[in-house]
Amino acid sequence: MIMDRDTKGIYVEDEVKILLSCSGAHIETKRAEKINDLLHKDINWDVLLDIAQQEKMLPLLYRNLVLISPKKVPAAVMTRLRNAYLLNSSRNLLLTRELLFLIENFDAKGIPIMPFKGPVLAEQVYGDIALRSFIDLDLLIPESEYARAEELLQSLGYLNDLKLTPAQNAAFLKSEHHHHFSNSKTGTSVELHWRISTSLFSLQPDLSGAWNRAGITTVLDKKVPCFSPEDTLLILCEHGARHQWSQLSWVYDVAGMVETKKINLSTLIEQVKRNGKERPLLLGLLLASDLLDTDLSPEIYWMAKGDKTVRANAEQVKKDLAARASFRGSTELDASERMNELDFYSNLMSKHQLLRTLPRAFTPRTKDVNIASLPEALFPLYYIVRPLRLLKTHRKSIRKWLLK
Repeated sequence: MIMDRDTKGIYVEDEVKILLSCSGAHIETKRAEKINDLLHKDINWDVLLDIAQQEKMLPLLYRNLVLISPKKVPAAVMTRLRNAYLLNSSRNLLLTRELLFLIENFDAKGIPIMPFKGPVLAEQVYGDIALRSFIDLDLLIPESEYARAEELLQSLGYLNDLKLTPAQNAAFLKSEHHHHFSNSKTGTSVELHWRISTSLFSLQPDLSGAWNRAGITTVLDKKVPCFSPEDTLLILCEHGARHQWSQLSWVYDVAGMVETKKINLSTLIEQVKRNGKERPLLLGLLLASDLLDTDLSPEIYWMAKGDKTVRANAEQVKKDLAARASFRGSTELDASERMNELDFYSNLMSKHQLLRTLPRAFTPRTKDVNIASLPEALFPLYYIVRPLRLLKTHRKSIRKWLLK
């Protein structure tokens, strides 16, 4: 596979170019012509399918190849794509029906609930729940409703993956942002959120007024609450930054929100600037433009491109994408190519934000319990265990933060 230089300065293989070109729920004529031209080349279909699966883009790849140029795709490859698409579609339908069931039960108990990502985002951005890959359901509740929400989920057959003592649970409600629940009978999983990300990540969007700004979308002919397009975009960009934009599908989520919703990006950027939280948004927008040709105004594009930290992180994401395509899941990638996730995220933070974050870093978290399960009476020892573990694991990153 020969790498060449794409128009945005990233070396990519033809297989990645096809995937990038197929990353859209609505393909315009110019992009369709580009896909046709690429399909004339000697494509390694095994590589293309592997990359598409890794980047959670198989449904879109299948749908767009069927619509644009099905005769250029080998029959065996089309069969593999179709089977993967149907499997994803059936799983998504199961999860979507479960979401509607959960919303009905939460409403009956008077517990406010806001589903996000998953089926809701698939409907908002893709217009079809079959075109996005997701494996669980994300539900946001007010923190004050956590106990009732957990009790309700347990009554419906969902069990918390962690067995927490009351002291542990109280501590984690302050430091964490969600707990994971599984239902062995239905095979479905729920991430119950009381905030968007942990208190350690200072760039999470301010959603204090999100419940008042919320809207309604339709999923399987049912009315479902959803975040406003602006809040959804901020959530997606912070999530992508927190996970180093390690899936191409997350970039398309952002591109789709910008392309399908009437969002005043200039106003939104000015709003988040007041809290110094504009960089995750600018990074998401820059990636959507550079990788997927999302149309941004010159002012916004150069605002993002002109921020050297945002630009550097965007280049890192593009290098990681090219590396993932080359390594295709190899653990060698982690050692030789990828930046530490904490370094990636902290690059986007100001010195003031870093200093404000450091004390929170020593609050015990679920990982500490997984490493050493202490009895209730010894819970305070986690405040000693955690900093020791952090210093051992992330000493280089912490030193970098202090010197920033």
